[in-house]
Amino acid sequence: MMAVWIVSLRPKSSVAAWLSSDTLFGALFWALKQLEGELRVQSWLRRCQNDSPQIAISSAFPFVETDEPIRFLPKPLTLNPTADVVACWKSDRKKFLDALKAAKDVSKANFLSETLFALAARGELSPNR
Repeated sequence: MMAVWIVSLRPKSSVAAWLSSDTLFGALFWALKQLEGELRVQSWLRRCQNDSPQIAISSAFPFVETDEPIRFLPKPLTLNPTADVVACWKSDRKKFLDALKAAKDVSKANFLSETLFALAARGELSPNR
């Protein structure tokens, strides 16, 4: 299994465009070229094409620095609640309407915290969370 590293980038100026995985991959290999030369880059690229991936890079996602950093992930495309969550709402009209409002509010967000993302992925996102 590949090791997972979380690297926090702190730009020294504004970033006008989204830092996609392609952009970060290119920046990493540009730095490799500057530090170790073209031959080292070619060697890595051949290995990436012919062998199991040695590295996988995701896009950059926002975070908030606190004692325990709060990281954000892109909102899931769909926010489908589980049957258990829906059953709780059916008996209480106010809870049901609150849940609809919460879903509408969440649908406006581009990112969710890791905690909310996990709840949404399991279909457990509710107005109380």
